[in-house]
Amino acid sequence: RGNICISKHFVYFVNREMNHLIEGRERLSYLDIERAVIDSSTKRFILLEVQPSQGSSWSGTRILIASAHRELLIQKLALCWQAEVMFRRFEVKKLEIVKSAMGEQMAKSNMTQSDLIKVEPFRGYTDEHSFR
Repeated sequence: RGNICISKHFVYFVNREMNHLIEGRERLSYLDIERAVIDSSTKRFILLEVQPSQGSSWSGTRILIASAHRELLIQKLALCWQAEVMFRRFEVKKLEIVKSAMGEQMAKSNMTQSDLIKVEPFRGYTDEHSFR
């Protein structure tokens, strides 16, 4: 458990006290991220599928992220991923982002019932507010 710091070329994983990097999981290159999976059964979880490049210190193929600001986080990650691909590989493409109901699969693990709660506007809600 810790924090994610988004930088120019890497995603850094920092401990909760923000005083050092998590050992063995210091940083991940954007180029190592293959796609992002958004959990459609909750509003909190993102799964990053990674393919560590040769010479990378990263081990493992998946990173599960819980965030109260999932949409903003995925937006920033996708933007930085795209910029890094353009900078390093001279290609213009977008990060593959898919949706899957992972929360139901993880419900048997250590999730609480509040993790599965989805808060959405009531049916028929429209945002027709106008300013004077």
